[in-house]
Amino acid sequence: LPYKENKEKLEGVVYEKFYDIAIVLYIAISHEDGMLNTAKVKESFLEKWPKWCRKKSELFSIAAQNVMRDQHPVIGDLTSVVVDKLESVFLATPESISSYMGAALLTTSQKTNGAVAIFIPGVAEKLAELFGNSFYVVFTSIHEAMIHKSGDSVERMYKALDSTNSTFGAEDYLSSTVYFYDKDKKNLFPVSKPEA
Repeated sequence: LPYKENKEKLEGVVYEKFYDIAIVLYIAISHEDGMLNTAKVKESFLEKWPKWCRKKSELFSIAAQNVMRDQHPVIGDLTSVVVDKLESVFLATPESISSYMGAALLTTSQKTNGAVAIFIPGVAEKLAELFGNSFYVVFTSIHEAMIHKSGDSVERMYKALDSTNSTFGAEDYLSSTVYFYDKDKKNLFPVSKPEA
């Protein structure tokens, strides 16, 4: 969730802040007819859970494993989303990545809250391997992120992100920041918006 816009709603909820993003822990309530119903995990719930899984780091590790098992990270181009032909990040090849026009779309197989895919351990490293370099991450909604090759125009990415955020509603908005993944440092960090 966007942190600033949800700060009050996040009180008492299990989350980790990542710059302008809140990575929130959800629990699945039901998954029927293609609909995933979830709820935010309250800190007060943790008192009833086994002691070994009350630490945030342990909880987010388990959550990442669940995402990998139940709705694994997938990648493709924009047409891949339309025809439902996204491929597993971990099965993709540099050749398949090079065929994408412009940026690649990263999400989960469920395509709901898919922006979380970049935070799953091993995903960013695999993308750097596939792209053969560091890369940019543009969170176009809570459901996906666009992955741009290193060297692409940051100014153009910000313009596209601003346009996307103003076109789609606040319910899908995640961030107004472009991020950069440094493959050598294995670190994702914000990139400043170029001066006009």
